[in-house]
Amino acid sequence: MKLTSMLPGISSTNTTPVTVTAKIASEIQLGRLAYSIAETALILGISQRSVHRLLKRGLLSGSKALRKIIIPQTEIVKFLLDTTEDA
Repeated sequence: MKLTSMLPGISSTNTTPVTVTAKIASEIQLGRLAYSIAETALILGISQRSVHRLLKRGLLSGSKALRKIIIPQTEIVKFLLDTTEDA
């Protein structure tokens, strides 16, 4: 399954990574509270497998209340702040 087909509102024809990134950026501005594994991977610029690894290591926390794991936006920001070295 293509990643673009998993993201709501994004068609699989003529979709560039810039379009997907812009879609997620606009959703952050609109106050979206949580993201799927695939969306979190896009936001962080890593693979979905890496997101799963971060969840397993406890560096990211996700909600398992639904059938699929969702990761709160605050957890993504917290992860970036906690793992960024001061220069």
